[in-house]
Amino acid sequence: MTPCENHLYTILKTAKWLSIAEFMKIVLHDPKHGYYSRQQAIGIQNDFITAPEVSQLFGESLGFWILNTWEKLGCPSPFVLLELGPGRGTLLADLLRLTSQRADFLHGMHLYLVEVNQHLKTQQENKLSSYTPHWFESLSLALKASGDLPIFVIANEFLDVFPIQQYMLTPNGWRERGITTDTLGALHFSLKDSPPDIAHCLFPCDAKEGDIFEVCPDAQQVVAQIGQYLTQYQGSALFIDYGYKEGTGDTFQALYQHQYVSPFEHLGAADLTAHVHFGILLNQLEQFPSLNKSFSSQESFLKQCGIELWSQKLMQKASSQQYEAIKHALHRLLSPSKMGSLFKVLEVHTA
Repeated sequence: MTPCENHLYTILKTAKWLSIAEFMKIVLHDPKHGYYSRQQAIGIQNDFITAPEVSQLFGESLGFWILNTWEKLGCPSPFVLLELGPGRGTLLADLLRLTSQRADFLHGMHLYLVEVNQHLKTQQENKLSSYTPHWFESLSLALKASGDLPIFVIANEFLDVFPIQQYMLTPNGWRERGITTDTLGALHFSLKDSPPDIAHCLFPCDAKEGDIFEVCPDAQQVVAQIGQYLTQYQGSALFIDYGYKEGTGDTFQALYQHQYVSPFEHLGAADLTAHVHFGILLNQLEQFPSLNKSFSSQESFLKQCGIELWSQKLMQKASSQQYEAIKHALHRLLSPSKMGSLFKVLEVHTA
């Protein structure tokens, strides 16, 4: 047993039943035993590789996006550039290398990072120290520090880390899905006996018995906080994650050393995650009618940013080895069989 697993069993002796969200909070965020509290997770030697780690093309394409949105707002100065969950700082390093061509952009920028992992903070500082970044433990603190400045938010593979709640449609209606132990002490999924305490209108009307519906209150709160700030002070936000717009399904999964495993294996050493239900987030943003919202695949978004033209320019000066690396990265980022369709992009702009 891992230390996290022992800790979880101790909790279950008293609680008897944990929701999926409660289970994820313990396994991922427990201060002593949680996955994100104990280690870095990104890179070849760890559990997953994000798009910025695939190629500089990703961060540079987002550099074109932010310059374009900044210019559309009239090149405000000063302003805040905020990344939520910056990983190793690779995305921002690539983005800022490209945007450095605009001295007025860098001169007006306040760089804010929301990060809780000390291992990653150290790597971010090594890559971004020349831009004088400021770290915050939460989005709320970062927004408070932003005052009334225009803000540009990037959240790449950030929303998927939040705990989800799952509900299954049974002959007796929707029931919350959670985790308990069987007679032999093994972890397994089980359903709560009583009806859920969330609004019935949230559930899909065309669901069939056995279907699973997922919600993520923390992700909804993040999007609502940013929507409220943008409504008051202007700016843009970009959310990129693997996800879907509508439907049902069990997307709860665990990743350990680049391999999918049972959510009950390697507790505290494996990453737990779920796909982002962007349809619910779009509904959340309806309370801010003054904001423009758009939803697309990663392939479509990066092409609109000019990733193909930019890669062609880089290929012209590349060695044969660099040429093949750029070609391979472009395929991985754009191909529907790779990241192009699996990853979705939600853009939110001040009208």
